[in-house]
Amino acid sequence: MALRLLYTLFLCLFPSQVWSLTTSEQAAHKICSHFNGRYPNITFLSSSSQYEAQSTENWSETAWGKPTCIVEPTDTHDLQEMVRTLSYRGVHFAIRSGGHMPSVVRAGCRLV
Repeated sequence: MALRLLYTLFLCLFPSQVWSLTTSEQAAHKICSHFNGRYPNITFLSSSSQYEAQSTENWSETAWGKPTCIVEPTDTHDLQEMVRTLSYRGVHFAIRSGGHMPSVVRAGCRLV
């Protein structure tokens, strides 16, 4: 369980000033679909019932982010594969570690 919390990946997108999807937003949606197909039990899309619970798990509401999807690797092999895929595709992501500061940036969720 600690490993799941420690290695929760947030595929974060920041709001765009444009109404249409940007290339980075499209890439994040595609990678979320890929992860959902490959890891359906540990990938939470914004349309899933578990997404809300996972995205608001931090103790402070000011630390809640709005990721495109949330992926909780169950072992280091899956984690390595996911990070490689994200890096190769150039998709920005953040890792939530459950920090104790009331800020998205300081709560252990770092954009990479």
